[in-house]
Amino acid sequence: MPGIRALAARSLFVLAILAASAMAALFLLATSSRPAVNLDTGPAVADLDRARVILRKLGLRELREGRWREGETRVVELTPDELRLGLDHLLADFGGGRARVETTDHRLRLLVSWRLPAALPGDRFANLSLTLATDGQRPILEAIRLGRLPLPPSLVTRAGRYLLTRHENGDRIEATLTSALAMLTRVGIDADGLRLEYVWRGRHLVEALTLPGVDAATLTEYRRALARVGGREFLPYLRAAFALAERRAHAGEQGDPVVENRAALAALAEIALGAELIRPDGRLPPLGKGRVRLAGRTDLAQHFALSAFLAARGGSHLSDLAGLYKELRDARGGSGFSFADLAADKAGARFGSACVTSPESARRIQARLREINDSAVFFPSLAGLPEFLPESAFLRRYGGIGAPAYLELEADIERRVDRLDLYRQE
Repeated sequence: MPGIRALAARSLFVLAILAASAMAALFLLATSSRPAVNLDTGPAVADLDRARVILRKLGLRELREGRWREGETRVVELTPDELRLGLDHLLADFGGGRARVETTDHRLRLLVSWRLPAALPGDRFANLSLTLATDGQRPILEAIRLGRLPLPPSLVTRAGRYLLTRHENGDRIEATLTSALAMLTRVGIDADGLRLEYVWRGRHLVEALTLPGVDAATLTEYRRALARVGGREFLPYLRAAFALAERRAHAGEQGDPVVENRAALAALAEIALGAELIRPDGRLPPLGKGRVRLAGRTDLAQHFALSAFLAARGGSHLSDLAGLYKELRDARGGSGFSFADLAADKAGARFGSACVTSPESARRIQARLREINDSAVFFPSLAGLPEFLPESAFLRRYGGIGAPAYLELEADIERRVDRLDLYRQE
């Protein structure tokens, strides 16, 4: 018997060594010592400027003005570089990474790189390569490779669906994809890029933009509550919104503090922007100027409230980019680039994320804000932040978005937000 036990122990030890060796081999095959796509570059001025071209192609201005007709067929053509820009923005919501896109006749090749967590051994990178084809109506995953390891497309599709259900923004992303695919009628790929043909259905936009868990009746109650506040200061509206959120979250067994906070942030964004964010028919309304002030300014209230709303929908990176693009536009003929506005964007994104991170965080925010009397609890000091910079002055002093001087001031803004009393317990 002792001999059998010793043999079993040696066998288990050998199996453990083999399993560990196999895992190490797979890790080395699936990862690389360097990224296939340069990760050091941030969003450039040129990238944000190209966003204007993409928005024009998507026809969002026509949509906002009500010129889209239900059942109308529309076509969008995107170059490989425009697709890359959009993917970089999407990847930022999943922990960072950079993309490269190449298109040929009937094929689209996507290469994505991101740095693996520091807790893993070595300084390793994941390089994911995908090849998409089309049957004329839908994109088809034809081949996929992680590092030097080929993966079965069917297995990856199932794994992707599973991971989507586990991701904190999975419901929002799935709703957006489902709504987009429901309108899609034809997909073309050639050397010039991607061509999408779709039939406009306003109800699908409503489904895509609806806040998770927030129905029309809930949002209507917040709108009515804020309509009774009056005045021009943002703080009383915020206090009333979160007092209502706390009451509703404690009412009955079904109260959800995260859902209530999302509804509160949507109503606050509408107050700041001067219009409902979306109509029941799927049309985006023309935004009013808004009258409420934060830190004495209506533009700061708009930056903060809209960024908080976008972050509550799971797009804090989107709120950052929306703010950056607005500042770029201003620098080219408006009021000039403003780091104060950028601080309002970042504070709003942090605020919106904290409101919906977890039920515990949502309740803590509600309890703290129901009787708040000072916006300095959630809004940073803007002292010394440059404003009204024309594009030439902005580029001369800071080298553009992502340059060292810009990043240094951006880090200062992040520290100001980190020091706010509302986030010290996170």
